[in-house]
Amino acid sequence: MSEHRLHYARKEGLRAAEAAAHAVSLLGDVYAIAYTPAACVLARTDGGALRDSAGREIPTDAFELRCFSSQGELRWLHEGDGLGAAVLVTADEALAGSAAGAGFAPLPSLACCGTIEHDYVLWGTATGRDVAPGWSEVAEPRIGSLAVPVEGLPERGRAAIAAVEHLRIEDEHGNVGVADELLVGLHVQPAEEV
Repeated sequence: MSEHRLHYARKEGLRAAEAAAHAVSLLGDVYAIAYTPAACVLARTDGGALRDSAGREIPTDAFELRCFSSQGELRWLHEGDGLGAAVLVTADEALAGSAAGAGFAPLPSLACCGTIEHDYVLWGTATGRDVAPGWSEVAEPRIGSLAVPVEGLPERGRAAIAAVEHLRIEDEHGNVGVADELLVGLHVQPAEEV
């Protein structure tokens, strides 16, 4: 197992769009999941901003936002009056330090003893239709269709969100548990793994 630390930094009083802009400036090319009262919207960095498949920015009625890349994850949660708090989570100490320059306050880091990588396969199979450059469509009868920011998704193929669980020793007996989980990317799920 590899010992490492997860670093956290928090900034309050942000709108969803402001949190998204911080995610792009801190994490570079990111994917995002925005939850609104009416939909779950997937987005990715396009032209320096997070945009969905139709080119729209993060919805103003979002109540939760998860922006992620291989560098870390920025989580935002609506707290009231359109404002919320964003928390940056990363294993990169230098990245956590650069968040301070963007007004994020450091939080205590967390000692970890290893990681487990896994995928969350998204509902739906590819329709073979590209809805926009770099976007594929997946569909499932009970949920309808969804645009996913995965290029080259073969017909009947599946997309998956890659995640990494960070482990820590829980007690004096050496029991290990999941300290935190970071989403790290979106990709085509190989057929043999579905």
